[in-house]
Amino acid sequence: MARRPRAARHRGRSAVASPRTGTAVPVRDADERAADVARDPLAWLIVAVIAAAAIAAFAPALGGAFLNWDDDRNFLNNQSYRGLGWSHLRWMFTTAHMGHYIPVTWITLAVDYLVWGMNPLGYHLTNALLHAANALLVYAIARRLLALASPAIEFGGNDPQAGPRHGAASPTASAVNAPASGRPGDRSLSIAAAGAALLFAVHPLRVESVAWITERRDVLSGFCYLAAVLVYLRAAARAHGDWRRWYVFSLVGFALALLSKSMAVSLPVVLLILDVYPLRRLRWPMRPAERRVLIEKVPFVALSLAVSAVALLVLAGTGNMSDLARVGVGDRVAISLYSLAFYLWKTIVPVGLSPLYELPAGIDLRAWPFAASAGVVLAITTLAVATRRRWPALAAAWAAYVAILLPVLGIVHNGHQIAADRYTYLATIVWGMLIAGALRAVWQRTTSAGDAQRALGAAPRAALVAGRTALVAASMLGIAILFALAWTQSRHWRTSEALWRHALAVTPSALAHMNVGVMLDKRGQLAEAMALHERALALRPDIAIVHVNAALTLQHQQRLPEAIRHLEGALALKPGDVATHTSLAAVLLQQGRWAEAAEHCRRALARDPAYPEAHNNLAAALGRLGDVDGAIRHYELALAERPSHDPGNFMVAVAQHNLGNALLRRGRVGEAVARLRQAVATQPTSAEMRNSLAVALARDGRFTEAASQLEDAIRLDPNHAQARENLRFVQARLGGAAASADPSRGGSGSASRP
Repeated sequence: MARRPRAARHRGRSAVASPRTGTAVPVRDADERAADVARDPLAWLIVAVIAAAAIAAFAPALGGAFLNWDDDRNFLNNQSYRGLGWSHLRWMFTTAHMGHYIPVTWITLAVDYLVWGMNPLGYHLTNALLHAANALLVYAIARRLLALASPAIEFGGNDPQAGPRHGAASPTASAVNAPASGRPGDRSLSIAAAGAALLFAVHPLRVESVAWITERRDVLSGFCYLAAVLVYLRAAARAHGDWRRWYVFSLVGFALALLSKSMAVSLPVVLLILDVYPLRRLRWPMRPAERRVLIEKVPFVALSLAVSAVALLVLAGTGNMSDLARVGVGDRVAISLYSLAFYLWKTIVPVGLSPLYELPAGIDLRAWPFAASAGVVLAITTLAVATRRRWPALAAAWAAYVAILLPVLGIVHNGHQIAADRYTYLATIVWGMLIAGALRAVWQRTTSAGDAQRALGAAPRAALVAGRTALVAASMLGIAILFALAWTQSRHWRTSEALWRHALAVTPSALAHMNVGVMLDKRGQLAEAMALHERALALRPDIAIVHVNAALTLQHQQRLPEAIRHLEGALALKPGDVATHTSLAAVLLQQGRWAEAAEHCRRALARDPAYPEAHNNLAAALGRLGDVDGAIRHYELALAERPSHDPGNFMVAVAQHNLGNALLRRGRVGEAVARLRQAVATQPTSAEMRNSLAVALARDGRFTEAASQLEDAIRLDPNHAQARENLRFVQARLGGAAASADPSRGGSGSASRP
């Protein structure tokens, strides 16, 4: 009986002709290669090192607090995400909080809350674990792509247009797989892929995405995005059978990435780039079979367009989108070119990193940063096009880099930034892979040279070993330097003060001055705070929020006319802003201009009917105007928007306090006592709130409790004259002395403080 052909042992595999020998080479299935890797101790060591480095580099941030850089609005003052009940899920899927539609991200944050409560450690830990998972995904993707791009096993050299043509359903990317695990070539592949993953994992540009709890959307969207790429590569490597299943998994991963952060819209373009190189599923001119590769992308493109439309509508609704009068078409092009070059520079020299790179007040296209950036982008584009056949990896990397960054380059501009470190989270992965591929190519060429020189004696072999040692040492040194820089940068993200003082040192922008000023204001250092606000105003008098925060400090200094002037200036820059109208109403209340204050509150509520501070201030104004029932109604609306179970929330306590006083004026003493107890429970150190509760208790005939509250109030504020007068009255009643007057009224129902 004739012997069965040897190739039959490779059941389920295909075979291709070797471009060097013409003999059939069996294609190794991805599952077989994965099993080989799983059995290799080196693979497990690499995985452990990548995961450990990805977490350790950002360890200083694990003990960090919630920051006053959106964390306060997203978490500290936001009850809506705290749980997974129907009301929470409805909010997540129907609300674009702060201009972002990210329901999947909110679900993970809700899980953090259920496990950790309001302990920021848990939130930071989840970010770090997601980042470590992303680093491992980068390793897996790099291993596949570097194997496909290896000059030693490519069809037709480095020309992506050369080699066999493949249809969508049966790409033969699997024909160019890495050698078996444990072989020298495969180990060089694993080490090169690990280098790419480590460059991603410990680069200081990652700090903003990992150390900032608000940017959970970055690491989560990145995880789904990278998982979608990995399973797409697996689908492309399947000639028959279950490739559709992996294709669907990739589509689902893309959908989850979009629902985590809309910046993921670039994935369809990135997949097409991979189809051209290194998968070689597309080339020009295109054959009919290859059109299926484009058809595959239709669902991806549909999802991308839908989410892009939603993101634009949401952004327009926030009022933060820059109009053409402020940032013209030429300015947007200049910003985009600047950003592309800026991120490259920070990738190479990651020092002077800041939470905010402020957009200049005016963009001069002839200024050297913009002119130089345009030159850099033009040079790289020209080089990529010129070398697209000889070195297609550069063209593919550059195209993917631009595609990933395109949604945030500034064509559609919003906010006060010209660039942001977080935008590089996925985009700069391509440069790590390019560097790793180049180093592997050098390693392989030295191997070939060593084989040729082996017969020449020990000296050439020693030179080869020395060269390889130098290559490995330089790579390890580079990664160690990046690790140290990331560790140092992470320390700046532990507290709000550390963050903004660092920003003030490296990028002394108007907003950095303003944010440090806000922190000094909260500590009562009003003169120092005002000096920083004045510096911010000198730098950028065209930013509304700078005027608003300067006005708040002026308000605390009782310089009310100046505060009003700045708030009116802020409204001129940003008409209809809800928070500014509300802040102006608060100052007007302090001046006794009740009707004007009420009008500004109504304007704020016309734009945002659920804004609690506007309800609170309107209630205070109505109370002063004699509309006590209206005041009670708006205090109740304020509390409905700020649930009373938000512990420590000062505005909740203010609303409870003012509502209690209004109810007391209406003679609803029992309800007043209940509200004022809640206010004191929320702010137990407020002497004024304890005084008001004592007044209500005395009205209810509960003089012993009233005396206890008044004693606590005087202990907290020995200079509280009203509390001392009320205590004398209560003690007289307790002592049986006659008294003809009631205790003085409690709080005044003020706009922002009792």
